[in-house]
Amino acid sequence: MAEPPPAQAEASAGITTQGTEVVEVKEQLPEELQQSFALVAQSYAAEVATPAYSRPLSSADTQLLAPNQFFAQTIPLTEGGSIRLEASQYRFSYPEPVQVSLISQGIELNSVQVQLLSQHNGELLASQALTGQDGRYDAVLTPQAPDQGQGWDGELEVRFVFDARGETQQLQTAIEYSQPVAEITAVDSPSPVGADLVIPLQLTVKQAGFYRLRANLFTEDGRPLAQLTATDKLSSGAQQLKLKVHKSVLAGRSGPYWLRTFVLEQMSASPSEPTRYGKSAKPEYQVEYMSLDSLSDEPAQLSDEERQRLELLQKLAGKQ
Repeated sequence: MAEPPPAQAEASAGITTQGTEVVEVKEQLPEELQQSFALVAQSYAAEVATPAYSRPLSSADTQLLAPNQFFAQTIPLTEGGSIRLEASQYRFSYPEPVQVSLISQGIELNSVQVQLLSQHNGELLASQALTGQDGRYDAVLTPQAPDQGQGWDGELEVRFVFDARGETQQLQTAIEYSQPVAEITAVDSPSPVGADLVIPLQLTVKQAGFYRLRANLFTEDGRPLAQLTATDKLSSGAQQLKLKVHKSVLAGRSGPYWLRTFVLEQMSASPSEPTRYGKSAKPEYQVEYMSLDSLSDEPAQLSDEERQRLELLQKLAGKQ
């Protein structure tokens, strides 16, 4: 077989990933572009230095620390003043009440009413007339028990209807409500497995399926350490999921730790099926003390995909 021309043999830097075509760099990139790729490669190398199931967490990771935060909407009015819609959180889980507020500034509101509707079929699930104080109208909407009628489930719409400046107006937003398909009931004692601290969680599963659990690990004094992720196919009944913490993110802090901010999802089996959610019986659980000397010092192992992506970035940066 004839060898490729020397220029191509020296400049070609191709890698193959499963199911994709070969990616090749046919010529040397400009130095400025190489420097940009070098920074990207350096950042990505730092990211994959810890396993995906145990990513470092800092106080700057606001979305990861508060994944259920509702982002309030403020609407400025052309005639002056504003109205603002707030909710205590974005996703609610039965039997939590839906707590929402309408706040007006520089405008007087009358006949204020809040409505809760199903986005699926438009059904009115609850309504309440509100009396405000200093321009603030607070509402607490309590769900029916599922066996007493249609349970709140899925995407819902919160709608405030009010009279202002002689016109009937409305402001609405979307929230989610879940009938929990599983519940975290306890956290067991951790154990060492190689470089990982393994934390077993006990669950009661109502609906079998493929589950993903994300939880944040904190130091005893409340500093964020890592976001932990576990996935598994679970049957109904008493089940267990194991979170793993890689030694590299513990930075010499041997505990005790605290697990908080749980997001338990039953993953959708098809695009037509919504993701369903579980909940935790408690907002936080203590993870018992364990000496980190029992964990090995082996580095995190990159997946094939992570290694190939890093190699490509390094080649684009002219490092290989």
